[in-house]
Amino acid sequence: MQETETLGWRWVLLKDRARHLRKAVKSAFDTSRHECAVCGFQGPFSPTSTPTVPNSKCPSCGCSSRHRLIALAAAEIGLLAEAKHGNVLHFAAERCLRPLIMRAGPTKYVRADIDPTRGDRVLNIEALDLPHESYDLVICSHVLEHINDRKALREIFRVLRHNGKLIALVPIVEGWKTTYENDTIGTWKARKVHFGGGTHIRYYGQDFRDRLKSVGFDVSEFCATPDQVVRYSLMRGERIFICGKP
Repeated sequence: MQETETLGWRWVLLKDRARHLRKAVKSAFDTSRHECAVCGFQGPFSPTSTPTVPNSKCPSCGCSSRHRLIALAAAEIGLLAEAKHGNVLHFAAERCLRPLIMRAGPTKYVRADIDPTRGDRVLNIEALDLPHESYDLVICSHVLEHINDRKALREIFRVLRHNGKLIALVPIVEGWKTTYENDTIGTWKARKVHFGGGTHIRYYGQDFRDRLKSVGFDVSEFCATPDQVVRYSLMRGERIFICGKP
């Protein structure tokens, strides 16, 4: 009896996996057309990530949903206004965003990373080797979930000038009031299961806003409309946190 039951759920599992594989292959060849807010490309996008996110990557500039959201906010609300004739510090800088930032007209644009092969300058975001109030704009997209974010936010606030701005994007679950963290989860595989990435150490909840405000930031947000989500193939509900230093 037990052997029969085992064979039964294994057969169901196999059928479900085969069905999912067929859907994944079908989505990989989706020919629906979208527009890239970063480079202007119009046509089918590529799938990315695991599990598969269909229509995510622009085949022209390589950007993903969050980059297109930044470009959209730059056009609609002047997200990169502080870059004009200002100093810009960009952590884990995405190559696809460089033309967009340079068009904003910065005096200085520094790509920072802990990895010396990935930027202009090696910087530890938790302890920045930079003078006080030396930058007008800091861009930090999907970085804070990997590090001690409280230290990093204090450092970013310190190096921003008066009326400077931090642009922050993070993985966030709006249905959770508090951020999910667990120091006992230490392996790459376990972090992938719990936090959505092998090098992630948290999944943010609604209290991410409180973390930003606790160091002194004024916080506003930008989210795309339903029509924009379809047009630019964006993640529904994805937000940019716009953090001003008074």
